[in-house]
Amino acid sequence: MIHHIMFTESDTCNPSRIRKPKSIGRLRLSIMVVLRSYGLTYWLCGLFACFSLPLSAGYPPMVPTLQPYYVVSPQGKWQIDVKPSNREGAGPALTTLTNRTTAEVVWKRMLPYTFWQCCVNDEGIVGGFAYTKGPLGEGSYDKDPGDYVLSFFDAQGLLMHEERSQRYGSSVGMGYYMPTHRAYRLLLDSENDRMILLMQDGQFRFHSMRDGTLLSAFQPEQKGDAFGYLSPDEIRFIPGTHFILVESNGAWGNDTETTSSSCVQLIDSDGCTLWAASHRKIYGPEKKWPFPKYLILDHVLPKEEDEPMKEEENADPFDHDGTVVDPFAAVDPFTDSDEAPEWAGPPAPTPVATFAVYVGDTEEKVVFRISDASIDHGASDYRVAEVSREKYTLPAQQQEMDEDPKPPADFPRVEAKQLTKFPLRNADGSPLTGIAAFTLGPEQQIYALDKEKGHVHVFSSDGKYLHVCDPGEQHKIETNGYSVSLAVDDKGEVFVKIAENYSEAEKDRDPLSGRYLRFSPAGELKAETLAPPSAEFGGKLFIQPKSQNLIFCGFGKEVAVNRRDQYGSREVTLTHRADGLWLDFIRDVTCAPDGNIAVRDSSRGNESGGFTTPFPILPQHLPAETVTIYDDDGKAVRTLDFTRYAALTEIAFDGKHIVGTVEYGKPNPIIYVLSAYGVPVGSIEIEELLGKENVDLRAFIVAGGKEIVAVDQLSGTVYRYEMP
Repeated sequence: MIHHIMFTESDTCNPSRIRKPKSIGRLRLSIMVVLRSYGLTYWLCGLFACFSLPLSAGYPPMVPTLQPYYVVSPQGKWQIDVKPSNREGAGPALTTLTNRTTAEVVWKRMLPYTFWQCCVNDEGIVGGFAYTKGPLGEGSYDKDPGDYVLSFFDAQGLLMHEERSQRYGSSVGMGYYMPTHRAYRLLLDSENDRMILLMQDGQFRFHSMRDGTLLSAFQPEQKGDAFGYLSPDEIRFIPGTHFILVESNGAWGNDTETTSSSCVQLIDSDGCTLWAASHRKIYGPEKKWPFPKYLILDHVLPKEEDEPMKEEENADPFDHDGTVVDPFAAVDPFTDSDEAPEWAGPPAPTPVATFAVYVGDTEEKVVFRISDASIDHGASDYRVAEVSREKYTLPAQQQEMDEDPKPPADFPRVEAKQLTKFPLRNADGSPLTGIAAFTLGPEQQIYALDKEKGHVHVFSSDGKYLHVCDPGEQHKIETNGYSVSLAVDDKGEVFVKIAENYSEAEKDRDPLSGRYLRFSPAGELKAETLAPPSAEFGGKLFIQPKSQNLIFCGFGKEVAVNRRDQYGSREVTLTHRADGLWLDFIRDVTCAPDGNIAVRDSSRGNESGGFTTPFPILPQHLPAETVTIYDDDGKAVRTLDFTRYAALTEIAFDGKHIVGTVEYGKPNPIIYVLSAYGVPVGSIEIEELLGKENVDLRAFIVAGGKEIVAVDQLSGTVYRYEMP
């Protein structure tokens, strides 16, 4: 039977099992703010981190890309594959159930919706949730945001149970809105044959994996400093019980201090808190790991029946203030009475299970035992006691999860010959410093866009000043480090992006915003401007050698290769990598002389701009960095795994080599050289820049791949080296 149930995120169906949700005072999402010294970093992170900031911040929502994924049943017999037809999971998806033992495809069909997350149990039953028009709907109040769908299929692919709920928009400020009915996470509790959905309002919903029916729904009791957060970071099941471990943490701060809060609690199937511990600390400007947070360790220990209980079982397990607290301590009714008790007392506690927690600020692993001291197994009769603690070091992957990527330390160093170096100077002989963008043109002429005036200065290959491209008073050139665009074609025609201007009187958007000015090879401003193919491609512009096509990208997730005309007529759009995954977050585009294109891409999983977004994350979607090579027609040739080179940002590509430099703000005056297949060739250290606090390097490959030209955009110094 198919059930169609309408519900809201705080409904209480079946009151005998479901606790009425408690009100939540304020919405705070769990983020770990990694502050950086460069102001534009704040701006970029804020722009892309809408879900991670309070909804009142007013940033437009951004949905991470839903890549193709698969899920395997607990014992490994079944696998469910989901291939979305849309990067945001709006619309149909090819969904396949495979018996991994026999390699037989049991059922395969194009479902009318895409499971944003799903699970499959050991009987082959599949359950998951979807949004018919994606998590954000169509992004407007006057459009239908679609339905939230929860459905279950049996092992033969027959629909067992379906719930549909009409979504509606709620404001997040500045004209943006977020539709209701959003699931944050899905988990399969195979031992208890149930699926758990954590909704965005903090509600837990338990569904039977046998028929999909709702078993219970509640919001956990909130205790401790971290319970202003609605999205737990970790949820684990305790084997042999119905209990759940929930961990939440968050941090927020400024230049001088950071407040960090963390809480771990043990709840039962009705949301009752059996045990909880939490703390909050304020740190100074040194914000180094370990932060004061708890982590539920990967392994939950088996029960240990022979180990004796500690006498100090009721002490605060984390000993932050030395206070002994036992909220569940039993009181002997005969303590102050002369009358002898008529009963022998409660039975000895029976060990049920144990679990382990990592304590970040003391770097310890603490093991706890859950014991049942009752006859009727009531929630209040369970005890949690510490049984051991020891010093513990987290695996490196967990230690670095909140840190910025670091340049590769094992990259081979080479002694490359420095051919020349020279400072760039303005026409009046003054140093040209603070360069916003830099590129090379015909005959290796140098083009440098200065931040102060937005002028493009043109030099010969040896640094002789030639002329300037001056936009005049009527135009303002974009010089922001994340949206600045400077491109030069093979004839020396220059393209620069116009900044967004706003009228103080009417606050109207500049009609030329997102367009590109064009200068002749002699620096004369042309009357017509170049328009991107659409608004989402209004970011950086590149010129494809050989064909001289225009290549646009922006803050979107696609790269548009356009025929060369002032209207930007679409020729081909690059949407997928060579491994079949979507391009996710474009960081850089560069072209080889033969027209081949290299796209630097970040697949950030459920992270966006460095902040965590409240969407499900799967192992296949962990943060990754790639470079995908396309031929001159836009066909994906290969995708290189660049995860270990995540600290490298802007790249150069000539068909044989890939050259990268470390992002601004890092004291790493090093040029990294790899083969076109991602194999390290060598790194060049610029000795003159060693010891400087900040370096902003950009490198190019010239002379048929035999030389490298690099510029420090802060000092305006150009360096030329032989290729390693």
